[in-house]
Amino acid sequence: MQEYDQLTLRPEIVAKVVLGEKFTGHGITMFSCVIPSEIERARNEISNEQAEEFVRLVDRRCRTCWEVQAEWFTKCVRSKTGAGRDRLYDVIRHWLSAYLKDPVAFAATGRAYLSNPIPKESHGLAEVS
Repeated sequence: MQEYDQLTLRPEIVAKVVLGEKFTGHGITMFSCVIPSEIERARNEISNEQAEEFVRLVDRRCRTCWEVQAEWFTKCVRSKTGAGRDRLYDVIRHWLSAYLKDPVAFAATGRAYLSNPIPKESHGLAEVS
């Protein structure tokens, strides 16, 4: 198995990009009901320390997903098209909204949750190849 640090799709870089883009809610409506203007306001007010913490937490989550070979994550990083990359961006946007709503709960998310499959009805990962 390829080492996490050798993956060409780098979740921590995606997290930094997502932190810098305007939050529109695009791509995350399948996951949760959010009010984009509230998340965008919170994103604009995020401190440098919070941004660094979010990037670390994303990296930790994705590292865990790689270790347990979570299907959704392995499909993202092994995709031969841009669909996997796009899906990872969507997931990290969702995670940003969750982090901004409740950083403590976001940080407490455990290995069992991260290794659970995302229901196929709620995403397009079946098409990612």
